[in-house]
Amino acid sequence: MAPTSSSNILVSVVLFLVVPSVISDHLRGTTAPFSAMRPDPSLLKWDRVPTPGNMSDGTLTVHLDPDDPESPEMKLRVKMLFSKRQPAPMGPMLMHCGGPGSGTECMETHARISGFDLDGESYDIWSISQRGIAGSEPSMKCSGAKLPPLGKDKYDISDFTDCPCAHADGTPLTFDRGTEIDPDDEEQVVNLLNHMKLRSKRCYEWDKMQLKGAKGKTYNFWEWSGTQLLAYDIDTMRQAVGGEKLSIFGASYGTMVGSVYATVFPQNTQRVVLNGNVPPFPEKSTWAIGAAGGMQQAVAKLLYNCGRNSTCSMKEPETEFSEILSSIRSDKGLTAPTASGKPFRLTVGLLVGVLATLLGDNSGAGWVSAIDVLSGLSPRQLDETKRTAAVVAVLNSACHALNNHTWYTYGTCIGTGQLAEDDDMPSTDAFIEMNAIFGQDSAGRWTVEDVVHQWRAINAEYGTVGSVAYIAQMSALFNWPTVPTPVAPMGNPTVPALIVGNLYDPPTRYEWSQKMHEAFPSGSLMTWQGVGHCMRAKAGGKSFDPGAIEKCWEKVLLYYKTGKLPANGFVCRENQPLPVLVHDRPVESRVAYSTDKERLAV
Repeated sequence: MAPTSSSNILVSVVLFLVVPSVISDHLRGTTAPFSAMRPDPSLLKWDRVPTPGNMSDGTLTVHLDPDDPESPEMKLRVKMLFSKRQPAPMGPMLMHCGGPGSGTECMETHARISGFDLDGESYDIWSISQRGIAGSEPSMKCSGAKLPPLGKDKYDISDFTDCPCAHADGTPLTFDRGTEIDPDDEEQVVNLLNHMKLRSKRCYEWDKMQLKGAKGKTYNFWEWSGTQLLAYDIDTMRQAVGGEKLSIFGASYGTMVGSVYATVFPQNTQRVVLNGNVPPFPEKSTWAIGAAGGMQQAVAKLLYNCGRNSTCSMKEPETEFSEILSSIRSDKGLTAPTASGKPFRLTVGLLVGVLATLLGDNSGAGWVSAIDVLSGLSPRQLDETKRTAAVVAVLNSACHALNNHTWYTYGTCIGTGQLAEDDDMPSTDAFIEMNAIFGQDSAGRWTVEDVVHQWRAINAEYGTVGSVAYIAQMSALFNWPTVPTPVAPMGNPTVPALIVGNLYDPPTRYEWSQKMHEAFPSGSLMTWQGVGHCMRAKAGGKSFDPGAIEKCWEKVLLYYKTGKLPANGFVCRENQPLPVLVHDRPVESRVAYSTDKERLAV
């Protein structure tokens, strides 16, 4: 069908204004009086008049407590790409890109480039900025941090911010899969855990999180921020646009959003694709142990791939990796000079955390960069300038805040995770949103001693690499101050979900995708033999193996179009090897680093 002309759009708008809404309801096969073009005004208001084939932002109104109409109202931002044909023949489709932290930009950035709009006439595709995230207030993140003036001998977190949810002074930097400490040193582990506890009470009592209801009752927002409540908000949106059923695409944490919705509202769920899956039975330690396993597998794949390729710059990668860790832990250490000329030490936890960022790249580029960094750090690297440059690369990727490389300027590693406030650098990670939502969604209350006991077992099973990821996650969750509101075990035997898993996915280990398929047994599991976080979307940027991705993604789009699932257990096989050389890299690395004298791209 040809694109809708402006005159046709005008006629469509007029018809929606004058023809009783039961006509569109009849076409939808429902009795609801609302549609995407004419939503329930008590729930959803578009910023501008919607037109078929275009996008519009809007505000969804929900109650903090869905069962309490006197609880505070929440204003959540949504964005929808409207089908050219209205009402959309296949109804609404939610896209959630994960995090937690993605918002309405998910649909805007990925819907068309990933092919989800199909012929442009099938779905109304939308995304949401969930409670406290990406423009929905109150924001979970801190704001207002400032770079302190130079001149002090020593700087700490409070020199940059006074936000109640920032970490306490002396807390080592912690982010998604990394931490500033040595994960094999029990004294450092205990110190990190004790410092993380200091944030809990004052963050919980933050005045902006104390919301008043219609009759003056106070509600603590942190207690009302979990994924179960997001599922209710999503269903409110479905009702607001008159959708009989809702289709979903979820990636990373978005698989939790999609699977929780399908569990709570199976009767309202149509087609679901879950790409890069969370565990369907979450508990606080489940997140942390899974992080350990996923990271261990990714680094093992990295070193294996290097070892089987004669062109790799590390000739004995497993041995050299162990030598790098030993060098970092040696009396001399691996260092780079700060602005004052003092040596600043790299830590094992920072290195592994930056590797986690690089290995999360599903194009293959980050995996090349990881080899570049490790090759530079290797004791077999005889060029001291290159070794120092590699240290700088890691420190710049982790120790930055307010767009400043704090390790270099201030001689201390202050990062966005400590400030709970993002900056504009590629590896920014305020981390507070993940802490809050996973802490709310997951059962479990742990003491420092409890965590240390489990850490010893994790260290023995998954080694240094896995221990970094474990302690980064567990330190953030074990003492989160809210009373958990756990989601039900995810799954439903009647929802035919398409589960997609990567074999070497650091943040969401492959085993979790297998378990998610067990939770939705009437669907199919599709496995991508590639690397990185989630299977890359069709045309979603350059990949080391575009032919394999194209073949796999066609099955995703066919499912959305017809409901036909691929054969259960279908494997998307690699056609091209994972690159190990810089000139083989498909796109520029996400890590760039510089000193005051030179700029070096990894």
